[in-house]
Amino acid sequence: MGLKTYRAETSSEDGAASFGEASDFQLQAYYDRTYRLGAQLGETRNTFISISPPIEALPRQDIIWGLGARWSASDFIQTVATVDFLPHHQSDNIYSAFVAG
Repeated sequence: MGLKTYRAETSSEDGAASFGEASDFQLQAYYDRTYRLGAQLGETRNTFISISPPIEALPRQDIIWGLGARWSASDFIQTVATVDFLPHHQSDNIYSAFVAG
């Protein structure tokens, strides 16, 4: 009886975009899609990150602030009856804010 090996099928796509000037309002967005299908389980995950970094609040002070949001949805693919994770669909959401002076 020999050792049996399995190859996992994987793929990934991503992209990024930004709008605005660095000294003014700036919006950045990032998207990532990951797919993995192995011998025991599989997963598809889509992640979208949106960031609104520094906006100067006052003209003579260096106070900056920003907001961020991250949405990441995951779909579990059951490939064998003995391995299962619940829930099969799950979304993780993270929100952030910062102020610096």
